[in-house]
Order: sequence, then C-alpha cells, then structure tokens
Amino acid sequence: MKKVRQETDEARKAELTKDLLEIHFPKVFGSFEKIKKENPSPFMVGKNLTWTDIVAAHSFQYYEDTADSNFLSSYPHLKKLKETVYGIPQIKTWIETRPVNPR
Repeated sequence: MKKVRQETDEARKAELTKDLLEIHFPKVFGSFEKIKKENPSPFMVGKNLTWTDIVAAHSFQYYEDTADSNFLSSYPHLKKLKETVYGIPQIKTWIETRPVNPR
C-alpha cells in the first residue's frame, strides 16, 4: 500500500492498485475471511472485543478509503466485523467527533 500512496505516476499507481486488489488482497483477506467465517462470535477471535478487531476494522476502513471503497463486498464476514466494531457506541462517538486528520 505504501508504494501506491507514494507513486506519482497515475498509470503506475492504477497498475499497483489493480495488483493489490486482484493478487495481494485476495490472499490476505481471503485468509482473514475464512478465520472470521469459522468464528461464530461477532469478533475475530474469542467472544469479546480485542485490539485485533480494532486494528482490523481500522485497516479495512483505510483500504476502503485509499484503494477501493467496495473491496469488502468480497469479504462479507470482514465487512460485518468492521460494522460491528464501528457500531460500538464509544468507537462510533469517537469517529463522529474526532479531529479531522488530512492524509
């Protein structure tokens, strides 16, 4: 992802993004999707919220913001995880009221 963000040539940036979405994301997020699918809890592991869930949800949002806003449509269990984490009242309030951080 760092290469994509730092690339200044738009054609090369599009090529790198395509590689991420078609080659790298399916490997990584396919594995995460399988783990989440096998866990009936609303969270990645165990029955309670952990840092893993928060970091995962944040990462998913970041990739939606920077690579493809619909990439989670291929991973419904990960999408649900992100929605669950972002729906926690304290997290939801923070997201709604946090200072704007320009990228």
